[in-house]
Amino acid sequence: MTRLTHDGRRQNQVAALIRTLFLKRFESSAYAFQSSCETLLLKLLAFVEENSETESEKKRVDRWRRQHEELLGLVHEHQLDLFGEANDEDYEDDIITDEMRESVDKLPREDYDVEEMLNETVLDLDQIAMFLQELRQFKAVKRR
Repeated sequence: MTRLTHDGRRQNQVAALIRTLFLKRFESSAYAFQSSCETLLLKLLAFVEENSETESEKKRVDRWRRQHEELLGLVHEHQLDLFGEANDEDYEDDIITDEMRESVDKLPREDYDVEEMLNETVLDLDQIAMFLQELRQFKAVKRR
């Protein structure tokens, strides 16, 4: 049996907490869960884009964006519905805003295994994309 390091135990605890929080959001409503998934997707995508340095890492992000273009368009529409379109002239039609990019810490590769973190984050993005695709099948139901 493998012993987990303190970091490994902490990572497992954080993952369990995130799963619990997402489950509670899903139980409250599919719409709340969808909103949480979309927000997390944007944050993870911003992290991947800001920390991708090598040509292959950048190509992978571009490929992921192309593969999920329709989903990203829907997420963008939901974000515009929630927050409205930016009024400034420099508004770009990119789903990742400058503010999101600025909030991402660029990790030093000498201190972190950034390549592995990017690999894991892309897998997380794939999982969130699957959740969001499944959620598209839900219809809003009015409660009495």
